[in-house]
Amino acid sequence: MELLHRQILTRLLKILERALSLLQYYADCGKIIDRNLIVTIIYNLAGVNQALCNLDKAAQYLEGTVFNLQEMIQQENNQVFLIKRMHLLAVVQLQYCGILSQLNQHQVASNIAHSTILLLNRLFDISYQYQSSQQTTNKNVQKYQKGQYIFEEYDFKNLLLKRSDELLKFIKQFITSQLIEQEEQPKLQDIANHILTWKLNSLNNDKLPKQSFSKLYQRSMIGLLNENEWLVSFNVSNIMFIRLLSYEEVCLKGEILYEFSQKVLIEKLILLSMAYFSLASETRNLKNEQKSQLYHLKSIYIVSNVLHDNSPYLDHLIQSFCTHYQQRLETIVEEQSFVDQSTKVSLRRKESTLANKENCNDHLKQLIESLSKDKKQKQESIQKTLNQLQNLKDKLSKSRSETILKRFKTEPSLHFDKSEKNCKQILQQLMKQ
Repeated sequence: MELLHRQILTRLLKILERALSLLQYYADCGKIIDRNLIVTIIYNLAGVNQALCNLDKAAQYLEGTVFNLQEMIQQENNQVFLIKRMHLLAVVQLQYCGILSQLNQHQVASNIAHSTILLLNRLFDISYQYQSSQQTTNKNVQKYQKGQYIFEEYDFKNLLLKRSDELLKFIKQFITSQLIEQEEQPKLQDIANHILTWKLNSLNNDKLPKQSFSKLYQRSMIGLLNENEWLVSFNVSNIMFIRLLSYEEVCLKGEILYEFSQKVLIEKLILLSMAYFSLASETRNLKNEQKSQLYHLKSIYIVSNVLHDNSPYLDHLIQSFCTHYQQRLETIVEEQSFVDQSTKVSLRRKESTLANKENCNDHLKQLIESLSKDKKQKQESIQKTLNQLQNLKDKLSKSRSETILKRFKTEPSLHFDKSEKNCKQILQQLMKQ
């Protein structure tokens, strides 16, 4: 199955590369080309190369996608298309940042993450302005009769604008002129302390402090209790893995008010959190741990009130923070006043386990030494026996030679030829034996 999937991707890659070469040819000929088509082909080439683990090529095509989208945004005057294109550009830049990080180009990745934060701040500002201009005085419900039927039409625009206004006002607190404002630092320190508390005693504490924010509606616009189901399974890979786009998606066909739905606004807020998380990772790789820790805490702070504690993405942020900035938690446990009796019992069990392990290692070492000693003694005993057998063999050989020589001297009739010469030869042979 994997081989078949790879074969399909390889064929798709060849088709896209052929399309790209045609676009390049027409551009060199000075023809008019739809830039949306260019973005579609280049971005999908990046996605296929990422799936085939050709990260250098994927980075090259993502850089081209970012360039084209930035050119389109600079020339765009329509707020509707501007909001949609900036949303797409933020996603592409985060994907580009992730691949650059895999290629160990941390300085460039850091710059991309920083520019993504600025882009999203501008996107939220424009969205708030547009949303404010769309207020309407239309009635929510209109009833009329046609024949024997009574129709009741509901205008969801007012409800949508009301929800988006509340959510945008909440998001506004994270849109700052600086990456980390001075007044934010106490809140970030509070989050760090809360994570430390949870790490040391995860049974009785929430992972994060919760503020009084209840703007997330659990019921969808049409009344179903499934509005936030997608948040339960949302993870980093949902954004970082390049999903192939159709030409219609790149052309941004669709209602602009969908950009103000709760789902899309929360997704953009998560993008802002991911941008801070990416900046924290790249800053840490550039050996600036103090700034990196603040960026990481802000990435947690941004989504701490909209995601549940069991959210895979939030859990990934917290676990990553504990791994990189709280590596020595276990060594300071006894100094923490909030460590309860259950934690101490757990530590004693851990110490007992380690002690038992050391005892087992000592016993195993003694057993190995004893076996080695017995082996050496057996080897010495065998060698001694071999030496005794060799001595006995030598004695028997010597005794036999003497006996034969004696018989030769006393019984010369045993030989057929009694000449002196033959006697000497026989004597020499006997002596050799």
